[in-house]
Parts: sequence; structure tokens; C-alpha cells
Amino acid sequence: EEMNKKTEEMINMVLEPKQTERFGQLRLQRAGVGAFIRADIAEKLGITQEQKDKMQKIREAAQPDPAAFASFRDMSEEERREAFTKMQEKGKKANEDVLNVLTAEQKGTWAKIQGKKFEFPPQQGFGGFGGGRRPGGGGGGGQQPGRPETKKDNQ
Repeated sequence: EEMNKKTEEMINMVLEPKQTERFGQLRLQRAGVGAFIRADIAEKLGITQEQKDKMQKIREAAQPDPAAFASFRDMSEEERREAFTKMQEKGKKANEDVLNVLTAEQKGTWAKIQGKKFEFPPQQGFGGFGGGRRPGGGGGGGQQPGRPETKKDNQ
């Protein structure tokens, strides 16, 4: 929280007010429904405690099974791609379900505070629920640096 305040102060010092506003809109677009957990956004949208609870259940159900990651390094590249695709589909469905918890009025407000739609470049690698992505992407194929070879890598 303290770090966020300092970051906001720095942004406000560097950017002009219109730029700051647009930057905030882009941050919301990138965060997607993950922004609903922010107190300021929940307040702007008028999200009720009942809605928060529903959203939390959807998020929990969308979490990947930790056991799937345990066997990940033993998977072939094709199996990994298939697992990534399934996780992405599950995340996309969860995002849609969370959005559908909002009323029509809340959806309108959400669209308005995001501003004009911006098409971000496609992301690489893992994506957390609601758009949280690690910097620099990833997801390239082949042998990963620092990762020991597995039997399937040698076949």
C-alpha cells in the first residue's frame, strides 16, 4: 500500500493530468476484473458484500490445482501447451463469471471508468487470475535455462 502511494505520487509528478487519467484507465483495462478487489474500484462500482463473496468463490474455483504443477516439468512440450490452454480457458471463463456478478448499471460504470478500449499486445506464458502477469512474458519452448533435462526432453 505504501509503495503504491509513492508510485502514484511519482506518476502524478511526471505525467500531466490527462495522461495520469488515461494511465489509470489503462491500468484498469490491464487488470480486468482483478481490479474489483481494489477498495476504490469496489466503491466506485458499488459492489456489495454479497457480490464480493460470489466473486471470491469464482476466483477460488478458478485456481489451478497445485498437483498439476508438480508434474509439469515431466510433461512434454505438447502436454504443457495443452495444460496452459486449459488454464487460460478456465481463467477466461472465471473472468466472464465475475463480470456477470455485476448489475447492468455496474457494468456500465465499469466500462466508463476504463475509458477508450486499448488493444494490448498478446501476453506470453502464465497469466494469473484477472490479468496479473509476470513482467517480460515467457512461455518460450525448448529447454529452460537452469532446468535439468527430463526423460521426455531427451526423447
